Formats: sequence, C-alpha cells, structure tokens
Amino acid sequence: MRIFNGNRLKDARIYNGLTVEQLADVVNVSKQTISLYENSKSVPSTETIFSFTKELKFPVAYFYQPDLSLSTGSTYFRSLLTTKKKYRNQQIVKMNHVAAIYSILQEFVEFPQLHLPKVSECEPSQAAKILREFWGLGDGPLVNLMHIAELNGLIITKFETDTDDIDAFSQLIRINNVDIYIISLSSNKNVAVRYQFDIAHEIGHILLHGWSEDEEDLSREEFRLREKEANEFASSLLLPPNTFCKEIEKDPLNLEFYVYLKKKWQVSIQAMLYRANSAGILTQEQFQNLMKKIQYRHWRTLEPLDNVLPVLSPSVFEQAVSLLLNQGGYTSSEFMKELENSGLAMDYREVEGLLNLEKGMLKPLDDDTENRITLKLR
Repeated sequence: MRIFNGNRLKDARIYNGLTVEQLADVVNVSKQTISLYENSKSVPSTETIFSFTKELKFPVAYFYQPDLSLSTGSTYFRSLLTTKKKYRNQQIVKMNHVAAIYSILQEFVEFPQLHLPKVSECEPSQAAKILREFWGLGDGPLVNLMHIAELNGLIITKFETDTDDIDAFSQLIRINNVDIYIISLSSNKNVAVRYQFDIAHEIGHILLHGWSEDEEDLSREEFRLREKEANEFASSLLLPPNTFCKEIEKDPLNLEFYVYLKKKWQVSIQAMLYRANSAGILTQEQFQNLMKKIQYRHWRTLEPLDNVLPVLSPSVFEQAVSLLLNQGGYTSSEFMKELENSGLAMDYREVEGLLNLEKGMLKPLDDDTENRITLKLR
C-alpha cells in the first residue's frame, strides 16, 4: 500500500518557490490543511493530489516516494545577505534533486574522480597558486575554467532561478563515503566572464572552507570574511601575479587596454581593476577614478564584450545522459522510469532544466502534446 509522504509535498512546494499560503490558494484549500499534509497528519484526496501534480509539475508517484536519502553538507551562496531565505531554500531543494540524479547516474556512468589539493590552511592567493600547479595550468589565461573543473571531478550545472540575486552556489554531497561537490550557476545572467569568476569563487569555498556547519549559522562577519577569501582566491586563480599583473603594469590607467585584456583573460574589467588595486598596481584614488569612469560609461552591469564572448555550458550531465541514451540501451522513457524506480519520479522537462540538457532530449517518443489540437466548447 502506498503512503502519501508529506515531506515530498513540502519539497515540491519549496522547489516551485511557493509559500504554504500560495499553494493553498492555487489548490483551493486552507493553509492549515497544507500544513497538515506536509506534516503527514492528514492525507489529501485524490482530487487534491492531482491538483498538486498540475500546479507543482511533479507526477503523482513523486508524492508517494520516500525522502531523498543523501548525505549533504552545507550550501554556500555568494548572496546570503541579500537573497531571501525563500529563494535560497528553493535552490537547496533543487540542488538536492540534482544530487539525487547524479547519484543514480554514477551507478551507470564513470564520472571523473575528484582531483583537488589540500590547501585549507593556506592563504587564498597561495591556495590559487597551488591549484594551478596541481592541475598543471601554468600561469596563462584560463579560457575555459568550467571544463577544466569538470575534468577534475567537480560537477557543474546551470539552471534558471526565480531571482537575479543568486549568481552561483555550491554543495557537498557524500555517496559511499566519497565527497562530491556540485556547483550550480544561475542562467539568468548569461555572461561568460561572470561564469568564469563564479566557478573560481565556488572552488575557493570548496578548497578553503569547512562544509560541516550550516552557512545560516555563520555571523555576518564570518560570512563576509569567507566571501572575501573566496573572491581573493578567484582573483588570484584567474589573474596570476607573474603574468597578468606584469601585463597590466604596461598601461593600468587605460580602460581600453582592460577591454583588450578581458578578451585574452576571460575576466571582467571590474574584476581586473580590483586585482590591479589589490596588487598595488593602482592606488586607491586611481582605482576609484577608473570605477567612476566605468559608472559613467554604464559598464557596471553590461561591459564591452559581454554579449560577444561565447558562453560555455556544463557538459558532464549532457555527456552522461547521452551515453545512456546512445550507448547504454536506454530510451528517454526508460531513463525517466529508471529515475522513478530509484526514488525520483519527475517530469522530463524538469530534469532537462536541472541538468542543463538540450530541450527535448528526454522527451518520450509518444509525447506529442506540443502538436495536439486544443478544442474549445462553443
């Protein structure tokens, strides 16, 4: 006999960014009733469950499955102090679903092993130097940090968020006592240099900071310190002192020179200005004057080349699913059924979105809903 799981309803609600009251309104019950359902103190009617499937975009089976059984560490958000908890919780639940899908996929596909140095006791700039050496990157520009990170066992995905306040976040999961780090990027701001810095920033958290405590428990001062360290790490990783800093010394007050360097180093102009300032190449007054020019030129939110530099996408999940569909003998429907049998019944469109797969990649062959005629009553 199937038993309704209230925790699954709560997850589905948070996944969709809804409050208890908002869900109650759309399914036409009281918020007290929703609370009873989520705490498994009452069982919804069949009609109400179908309303949940319609509004929350999860199949009926999802609400009868056990809780996701994953060992997770804390989740690092760059925008903890400015993003509402509602949105952070939404992304944590989505990340848990990504982690669950990964844990299923890794039973069939061999992912790259995690390859990271131990640098938690190092200063951020020293940690960045060690990582470049550990990964054999030299001192030149990192044109594609996303794929470099994936090759070294970091899992990266990209999906839309309901707020522009979230740039990126990362989470630790453990599968069979093996640490797996997942970095999620927001596709809302689809700019190549943003992704470069976001990934470098999250790698900084992964290498420098503990993952046992809840980020919510950190004081503002502790959080700001960790963000500062992650930013310093990212800046040092992307813009090494032996090469970038020597190059910028040639013409540090010329913004057009920064535009040229942006194309070469794949880092934003503003991040390069901060790097030049922290390295002592720019005085504080020179830095502030250049930032005023940035403001005057309306470059704060949209810099030159932001719409030109190619935006890369994560490839690990795309490759894993393609392997199963093309060489593993699975159809898209069979793959979705495998997820359901493993405890994660989902709509194929949601899985495509979470894993940043090509739209329609998991569409069942018999799903022709987009081409069906919708009749209306006279």
